[in-house]
Amino acid sequence: MGSRTCSVDSCDGLVSKRGWCNRHYLRWYRHGHPLGGGTERVLDDSPGRFWSKVDKSGDCWLWTAATNSRGYGVTWSDGALGLAHRRSYTDAKGPIPDGMELDHLCRTPACVNPDHLEPVSHRVNVARGMAGKGQPRSSGRFAKV
Repeated sequence: MGSRTCSVDSCDGLVSKRGWCNRHYLRWYRHGHPLGGGTERVLDDSPGRFWSKVDKSGDCWLWTAATNSRGYGVTWSDGALGLAHRRSYTDAKGPIPDGMELDHLCRTPACVNPDHLEPVSHRVNVARGMAGKGQPRSSGRFAKV
């Protein structure tokens, strides 16, 4: 069986992927075309795209796209993968204070409702998490009546 060459005219490179040599495959990957050049593709991390992946039909605003193994939404933001609830909070309320992490007061990992997120220390977040699985966190709005 002979080696296949790149499907781009006048290229003698060996096929790597999708019928192209590695050079033309990388051009397609970066620019959207095997002969491409110029501006590289940029992933759309606009607020409109972000919020299009949120179901706001209930009290919890649920992330409907990719989640990690613990159920937290993951999204592309500022050139890197990040957690959707962190993006939601920073877009709506500003930066998360140094040394703090976000506690889901509603105890729903896929929730990105900024009003359900509270910056707390790691110690407080862990203590609240151990307080009782399936129970709301000890914050006024979510406390059992």
